[in-house]
Amino acid sequence: MNGAKSELDCEMILEALRCTNGEVRDNFRMIVFGYNGSEAKFIFYCVNEPDEDDREAAEIIGLNFGAGGGAGLEKLDLDFVVIEGSLATVDTLDAVIFRRWEPV
Repeated sequence: MNGAKSELDCEMILEALRCTNGEVRDNFRMIVFGYNGSEAKFIFYCVNEPDEDDREAAEIIGLNFGAGGGAGLEKLDLDFVVIEGSLATVDTLDAVIFRRWEPV
């Protein structure tokens, strides 16, 4: 999903960012987004295994995205990854749309 960004890609990234408004949970360390024209993906990097509330927040983000700029998508993935340690080596897809402050 990485590569040169078109104006449409940038609009999708902004739409993904807007969709997180009010839905970021304490368990989310970082949320990344990827888009390739027909498919979009959110990865939620978490401290612990996501609970029901974490999954619901992610689904709301996905629903908001699908109802907004992603209405014509063929596929929308919502993935969760529990990660300990540094986030420096994780897959950031096309854009990091949320990253919480953490001491180094």
